[in-house]
Amino acid sequence: MGKLALTGGAPLRDKKWPSWPVYDGAEREALSRVQASGVFRGGNEARAFAAAYADFCGARCCVPVANGTVSIELILRALGIGRGDEVILPPYTFIASYSAICFAGATPVFADISPVDYNLDAAAVERVITPRTRAILAVSVGGRPADYDALSDVARRRGLALIGDAAQAAGARFNGTDIAALGTAASISCQNSKNLTCGEGGLITTNDEALCNTLTAMLSGGDAQHLALDSGISEFGAAILSSQLTRLPAQMETRSENAAYLDELLSALGFVAPLPADPRVTRNAYHLYFVRVLEDKLGVSRNAFIRAVAAEGVPITTGYEPLYTFPGIKEPHDCPTTDRIAAHEASWITQNALLAGREDMRDIARAMEKVYDCIDELREVE
Repeated sequence: MGKLALTGGAPLRDKKWPSWPVYDGAEREALSRVQASGVFRGGNEARAFAAAYADFCGARCCVPVANGTVSIELILRALGIGRGDEVILPPYTFIASYSAICFAGATPVFADISPVDYNLDAAAVERVITPRTRAILAVSVGGRPADYDALSDVARRRGLALIGDAAQAAGARFNGTDIAALGTAASISCQNSKNLTCGEGGLITTNDEALCNTLTAMLSGGDAQHLALDSGISEFGAAILSSQLTRLPAQMETRSENAAYLDELLSALGFVAPLPADPRVTRNAYHLYFVRVLEDKLGVSRNAFIRAVAAEGVPITTGYEPLYTFPGIKEPHDCPTTDRIAAHEASWITQNALLAGREDMRDIARAMEKVYDCIDELREVE
């Protein structure tokens, strides 16, 4: 296939991938509508979107907020979780999952992830529960639902809140139910890269009416038990989300079709693999498409392989570093699976690439084949 692009050869691909976010006159009309109304906060746009998203996901209540970090903080504060309490989370996630716990005054506690889906491992959660534990933060990394069967069982037996960090998982379903309607509550991010975006925003969903009322009170001035947090979404953001929500079902279908085709292509290669299928995951949101790199089959490091594939024109990266490797994070940890996956196995392709066509999916596989065919060349520069 020729010389590697990493060492000066021609890239396999120079065609651009789909841009993100997707927008047109519908978003411009939505912004003009808000401007004409003169109501920029706390108006009909936010109420209309909240009702529409609750209907979309099947949750009793949706509370739009300023971003996907404060959404987790608000849930914790509304549940009375704070100083002296512990919240369990995976270290393989974005820093906001950790930060939100700290902002609420609680203590983050790391539990290891599963090698099957890169989400929290329920057995690892059990091992770190203490008398101070109040909640489990179940991150659905990349948009693939966490194991809600196992985690719900742990939460129920141990009397803990199960909070879904669905930042990357708008529209994902587990056993046919949208994860926004599972657990005690869920948090969704609407930041610029997310599958449902308004540039910056967040959503809280829950089936608990009392919790919904508490959250609403906190956003509108507080009550006798809870301080106010001025963290509501703007009318501009809500109006854009209403437009984006109309696009989401078709985009999810396209991502799912391309991901299934990519699963087929990569499974045939032998030196990389998709994450194993789980029939309980009835819809993966595919904010990220994970590629498992099999270093033992390649004879080079994951990092070198991904650098070479990226140089061929594929939007692929090595993904998260464990949060406990960040400066300033000192929480103890025993997470060997996270260590291995983060350093040697995981890589991902972002969701906008899955909005391309089948030929583009073939380009991803072809780029990996090219790098594999030139593996001796790659070893020399690794």
